[in-house]
Amino acid sequence: MTRAGEIGVDVEDADRRSRPEEVAEHFFAKAEVAALMALPEDARRARFFDLWTLKEAYIKARGMGLAIPLDAFAYDLSRGRQAIDLAIDASLGDPRAGWEFFLDDPTPRHRLALAARLPEGHGAKVRYRWVGPTAPGRLG
Repeated sequence: MTRAGEIGVDVEDADRRSRPEEVAEHFFAKAEVAALMALPEDARRARFFDLWTLKEAYIKARGMGLAIPLDAFAYDLSRGRQAIDLAIDASLGDPRAGWEFFLDDPTPRHRLALAARLPEGHGAKVRYRWVGPTAPGRLG
């Protein structure tokens, strides 16, 4: 829930069958693909789902879905999950200022991402409650 601003959330099952490198090469920005491929093979799947959930959260927050090309913005996770950066192509007409991003693993097999842009002076406070057989997680 948000009283003001833009917010998008995505949760993915990271154990599902997929070919992360192929999907990334087809949909992600070149910088994201390069960073992904630079990782050891056993680390790529986790990073792919970090990026995928972040991308889904951003396009949901913008309210435009896949009308926004997934390669028109690129996340940089080189400083870790707590220091997520985003480069946005000028063609999207969306300034980077004010966007905040969060990643979490609510279960060992799920990734959760949140993208939020709130009015200046309103920091994001994120809480969620897990309803299910697994212990709850906490984000942010």
